[in-house]
Amino acid sequence: LAKGRHLRGTAWDPFGRTKVRRLEQELVREYNGAVRQLLQGLTAENLDTAVTTTSAAMNVKGYEALKVTSGRALLDVIGGQTPPIPET
Repeated sequence: LAKGRHLRGTAWDPFGRTKVRRLEQELVREYNGAVRQLLQGLTAENLDTAVTTTSAAMNVKGYEALKVTSGRALLDVIGGQTPPIPET
């Protein structure tokens, strides 16, 4: 499996369509977007929200069902606590 590591994330990834791998890919996209939004509008008032949202990613670990459960919890945190992008 180690020799196939370079296939990860490509169209030839043999595990790329599993539920866990799709969730991992979604988490990366959503987390990166949430962090970008937080940084654009970071103020002293929303610092606690930013810390809570960014540190929630540290809870996503484990295999299969555990990772799916913790990953969905992170998506809930991101969806509920990410402030809108401030209008410029």
